[in-house]
Amino acid sequence: MTLNYCVIFLLVTIVFAGTDWWKYEFCYGDEVEQYHEEKGEKKSRILLGKWNLENHMQWLVKNPNKRPIRHKTPKQVSHFYGNGDVCDLTGKPRQVEVKLKCKFAGGDPETVALYLMEPKPCEYILGIESPLICHLLSTIDENGIMNHPDD
Repeated sequence: MTLNYCVIFLLVTIVFAGTDWWKYEFCYGDEVEQYHEEKGEKKSRILLGKWNLENHMQWLVKNPNKRPIRHKTPKQVSHFYGNGDVCDLTGKPRQVEVKLKCKFAGGDPETVALYLMEPKPCEYILGIESPLICHLLSTIDENGIMNHPDD
């Protein structure tokens, strides 16, 4: 598997998950969405968060423990997606910490596992685990942003 394939995975692939009432869609560098589907069409849509570099940087200042350790390739990196739809419980925009984790689970090297947790009302953690992420983690900068080697 080449680095270019991994970059394409993150830049253009949309990851879908969910088997119950709610399903989830993650678009790297764009947004995280929760939706309900009927007869193959999205009926209810909730925007959980949108990517914005400035918001991510502010989040790192408030949460320095989310910043990668310098001079060490991490096993995972966290990105902040904020300014989602307003939560009816809190009156604040929804937000998501997206955790991209290097994980080999055996079997297909292109496997992607996704989970969503809601530790506080309308504040989510979206975990994405895959061998595809492993090499990309070696390209991150001090803010956890993945860089293409040609940049």
